[in-house]
Amino acid sequence: MVKVPLTSNASYLIRQLPAPTAFIDTNFNIVQTSDKWTSLFNKNNECCKSDSLFDVFPDLSHKWKMVIENCFNGNPQPMGIHKATDCNGQELWFEWSNAPWYDVDENIVGAIIQLSNITDAVNNELELNKKELFLQQQAEITKIGRWEYNIAENQLIWCETTKAIHEVPQNFSPNIESALFYYKEGHSRNTISMALYEAQNKGKAWSNLKLQIITATGKEKWVMAGGKPIYNKGEMVGLIGTFQDIHEQVEANIKTIDNEKLLRTLIDNLPVNVYIKDTESRKVLINKAECEYLGVKDPKEVIGKNDFDLYPFKIAEKIREEDLKVMNTLEPIIGKETKKITLEGKSTSFLSSKIPLLNSKGIAYGIVGISLDITKLKEKEKELKNIINIASVQNKKLLNFAHIVSHNLRSHSANFSMLLNFLENE
Repeated sequence: MVKVPLTSNASYLIRQLPAPTAFIDTNFNIVQTSDKWTSLFNKNNECCKSDSLFDVFPDLSHKWKMVIENCFNGNPQPMGIHKATDCNGQELWFEWSNAPWYDVDENIVGAIIQLSNITDAVNNELELNKKELFLQQQAEITKIGRWEYNIAENQLIWCETTKAIHEVPQNFSPNIESALFYYKEGHSRNTISMALYEAQNKGKAWSNLKLQIITATGKEKWVMAGGKPIYNKGEMVGLIGTFQDIHEQVEANIKTIDNEKLLRTLIDNLPVNVYIKDTESRKVLINKAECEYLGVKDPKEVIGKNDFDLYPFKIAEKIREEDLKVMNTLEPIIGKETKKITLEGKSTSFLSSKIPLLNSKGIAYGIVGISLDITKLKEKEKELKNIINIASVQNKKLLNFAHIVSHNLRSHSANFSMLLNFLENE
């Protein structure tokens, strides 16, 4: 091993270097280190000499050994970034650099290795990459894209998600004119054009604009658009915004609304009274037949009211008991004949059914009631009974008359028979 002498002054100066520095000989042995280097990699702050650089840093690649050998030949090359573990077991990132080490005769006797701690920068970059990856994944899941417009350069930038929503290639370069062209002609294009105009001229942001676009493949899509101006030293320099694909959501909402309208039409036109109550027996839905029975024109006049607001106390109390029984036992009441009297004194007969409404856990959160007004049927039934009673009396009278006639006829018939017998004997 070739020993490289260092004067005490030179050794002192090396120790004072502000960056972690090591002087190695041509056999890769560490000759001298700065105090910064010592405090980072040597326990008890003892200067580590005569140890091989590759023993101290066993993870250094063979390629780096070749780089240092080139440095020994007067051809230093970048060593790049390497992760190392300090004496406390903490992982740190360093940017390594090297330079030839010359003696007084200008002969290369080794290399000078200097480190620059870039741990914070690397961690920030890793964190930034994580956030960008997270945003990208979030954008793919939520279908929310981003865009940015630079006013000075008249440059519009779409992220990958925004391009995917428009169904354009990832190498597509949009501009303001082409971006507006994708909005459906009419309301959507006029609305976004006005929003851009007010943003650029009045500094007004826009959000939650539900609009339609025509994609590059000709599909109609519902989107949610938002944007706002960005400033630099009080001057508007551009616009940024979001662009979300809400087509499936809007279509589902439209379908739900259509289904609700269909169900409402069906309920309102059923020839029976239909209502829904909550756990407090308050009406939350009624159909037209129930409105007519209660004597109201608008369901809002009844919604939120309970049976004690609509019927006499005793009747309301009985109805409430039935509701609680259905919700507690989860057993429906089907086709029960009941009689109701409204607060106005109107008496009505019904065939009533009550069915519990269950949530996903099987707990009742209300009831559905269906009542068929049988008042007229009961009146007809009463009339029919009266007719039957009258007919029964008449039938009895006819039967008695028939018996009398039959008796009288039999008497005359017997007399004629006797006379004929007399005649025949004569």
